[in-house]
Amino acid sequence: MMARGRSSTPVSNDPASGGVTWSCTPTGSCGSFNPQTTASGASTTYTAPASVPSSGSVTITATSATDATKSSSGAVTIKPPGIIGDCGSAENGAGTGQVDYVRTYQSKLSEWCIDTNFYAANYTTFYNGPFYAYSDAVIQYLRSLFQKANLPNQPFIVEVQTITGGAATGCGFGAGSHCNTVTGDAYYNTFNDPVTGASIPAYWRYLFTLHEAINVHTGFVSGGWPTDWWADDRSPFPNAFDYEIMEAIGTAQNNQTLLLSATTQKNRFDNQSQDPSGYDPEVAMFINFWTQFCQGSPCSGFPAYSNAFKFVIEDGISWPNASGDTSFTGDNDYSAQLSEYVIAYLQMGFATTTDQTLTFVNAGVGSAANSQGCSTCLPPTYTVDPTAVWDVAAAHCSIQAAKGAGVDVTTQLADLQSGNYQNAIATGGTQAACPSECAWSASQTQCVPLWPQPE
Repeated sequence: MMARGRSSTPVSNDPASGGVTWSCTPTGSCGSFNPQTTASGASTTYTAPASVPSSGSVTITATSATDATKSSSGAVTIKPPGIIGDCGSAENGAGTGQVDYVRTYQSKLSEWCIDTNFYAANYTTFYNGPFYAYSDAVIQYLRSLFQKANLPNQPFIVEVQTITGGAATGCGFGAGSHCNTVTGDAYYNTFNDPVTGASIPAYWRYLFTLHEAINVHTGFVSGGWPTDWWADDRSPFPNAFDYEIMEAIGTAQNNQTLLLSATTQKNRFDNQSQDPSGYDPEVAMFINFWTQFCQGSPCSGFPAYSNAFKFVIEDGISWPNASGDTSFTGDNDYSAQLSEYVIAYLQMGFATTTDQTLTFVNAGVGSAANSQGCSTCLPPTYTVDPTAVWDVAAAHCSIQAAKGAGVDVTTQLADLQSGNYQNAIATGGTQAACPSECAWSASQTQCVPLWPQPE
């Protein structure tokens, strides 16, 4: 604990030079002195209290040892350890006013801003804890996953608020977009694994710090991902990647508590036999794709998903423009065409040689089945067309092959970006310029998707 204050006026009128006795208020929670009585002119060592008093300060008094009517006092501000600066003011968790946030950690990757009063009461949870190294590792993984996105060249901010019960993208600091907010009680509440029943003390801390960071970084690829099967109330994609990233970091850091949290996350959504009520087939689908299309040693699904995001960025795709949905709002962003576009780019990232459209459909994309586990989610029903999925990918392949051969593809790329994929096929591509996520068709003299064209 750190103590900051001002010097007291010397105790005078002590002809016996008997020294002083040291005391403080509030009694019982203001700290201690060693020695408590000192000779005239001698010093004592003051130890701040173990926790910050509610007032944030203590009053220290030196009283003459020979004349108790003679004393001098001074106020000392008590601050918890671990504070390295001040982030400024932002809304409190309740949204009822502005409060000060202290900076407790900053690196090139992440920065932590914590409600001053919350930190004072709970600093032992954060001070010298594992969460700062964890947040750095999270951002390293996400920067790798979304390496082609136009990410801000600044630390990702974790804003810890007073108790709100959740987490969200955005915060009150920096640009307000490369950050998230997390409820303070996530850092001390526990969660029971739905399968094993084990109490996981750090589960919410790890989950909430990561979950919204995934959504923030996904948004730098494009806004408007399908709310019926990508991310919204149910959030199948971030829920799946919460598990994968916690598992990867826990293994790298040999953090057994984090590994238990990762297993708990998987058990919540991907254990149909032992927890059917929480099972989400779309979370299971994303996890299965990770394993099915993993690369390297140890085998990882990061490259497959990273490639999919890279292709979206390289083509300049914005889901609201490509969706074909004139009523697109950003909150109710779903349509058959939007799903067909997203599936096409995922399949190209996976480098799959077999069409996976039916896998998406069987998991609930386009049907009411994907409302499982969310009583307020009433998704639309629509039909995902495998031919449309192939055509979107074929447009990408033809454009990239023609572009690589020096052909002007401005018109075709604009058509693909606007959702007019049927007219986005570019000519003039060559086999040499056909990218690796595609294949050259000698019969069509065209660069096409790796999986067969539906009949």
